[in-house]
Amino acid sequence: MGSGSREDWRRSGRLRLVPGVYDAFSAKAAAEAGHELLYYGSFAAQAALFATVDARYITLTEMVEGVRRIVEAVPVPLLVDLENGFGGPLQVQRTVRAMEAAGAVGGHLEDHEFGKHTRLPTVLVPAEAMVDKILAAREARRSPDFVLIARTDALGRYGRAEAIRRLVAYEAAGADMVFMAGAGTEDLRELGRAVSVPIVNTDLYGNAAFDPVAWEAAGVRLVLAFGTALGAVLPVLRRLYAMMRAGRLPDEGPAALAEVERFLGYPAYEAWAARWLRRQGGEPGPGAAG
Repeated sequence: MGSGSREDWRRSGRLRLVPGVYDAFSAKAAAEAGHELLYYGSFAAQAALFATVDARYITLTEMVEGVRRIVEAVPVPLLVDLENGFGGPLQVQRTVRAMEAAGAVGGHLEDHEFGKHTRLPTVLVPAEAMVDKILAAREARRSPDFVLIARTDALGRYGRAEAIRRLVAYEAAGADMVFMAGAGTEDLRELGRAVSVPIVNTDLYGNAAFDPVAWEAAGVRLVLAFGTALGAVLPVLRRLYAMMRAGRLPDEGPAALAEVERFLGYPAYEAWAARWLRRQGGEPGPGAAG
């Protein structure tokens, strides 16, 4: 499991831009860049696994397996999307226990039921039902260091006042951090005046326009870049596959493959394999492509 505690993020007093990862490969790249906290959300997970929309198509089991693979690949704390807990309070408890056992260090739980990432009317559970989910999540976590982030999607449908009212109630229920989906700078300032816990936001969604100085002053401590990596990768893949369809390959192909092998750890693996081959009485020979 990645190291780090809730206090690292809540008490640092500074804003942290958290890269969204979509699998172990992207998580390893983010860790190599020096990031000390990663985020695995359903938007990226569903895109990578199924190439489909973030419409709660993915199951809890599939999200948990993704967490396990990432945590095994990199020694960096991982925050995760808990969705709506995949049901009522009982399912919320199962979700929290499963994610914590898989190695996640926290996650956000939402009051959203339908319409995310669309122009359709957002459907939310009543605030009282969400409070029950937060209480259930707190009861389920094995460690108080597992960070519970309460998310509301009320801003776009019902406005700032209702979104803040909900998050105040969610803080009172025991949320460690709060998250107003789609919040812009003024929304965040108003929220910061109403709550005492740190605030989470995303880099791109709704009214969000990343302003690190203003957001940090408002109380934002985590900014989840949930889809930025996918947005960077897609045009690269399109160009590459279009080139191949035209019968060409990139000039840097051999060098690029060698870099991928280095990134994945082939030199260390080769040294390990040679050592075990000698233990078994053999001699290492020339390397061969797999």
